[in-house]
Amino acid sequence: MAIATDYNPGTNPCLDPWLIGTIAATQMKMTIEEVIQGFTIHAARSLGLDPVCGSVAKGKRMDLVLLDAPNETIPFYRYGQNCVAHVICNGERCQAPG
Repeated sequence: MAIATDYNPGTNPCLDPWLIGTIAATQMKMTIEEVIQGFTIHAARSLGLDPVCGSVAKGKRMDLVLLDAPNETIPFYRYGQNCVAHVICNGERCQAPG
């Protein structure tokens, strides 16, 4: 299952993927691993892009979000807290949101 914000000003004005991940984990009973896969490989697969992105593999294009959190559950169970420490886009450090 792919996970995204589905931003729409009329019906879903949410731009926060961490909140969407929290909803997936707490309301849809997805595991944190399933949530992360929903944002990455399953999202890429839903767009037909999994041969070139969506997972860490030699030859694939990758953007990376580095978190300042002791484990992978923190960003989803402590919603409202920005855990993003660094963002890497196309191999270069770029501006972290927030």
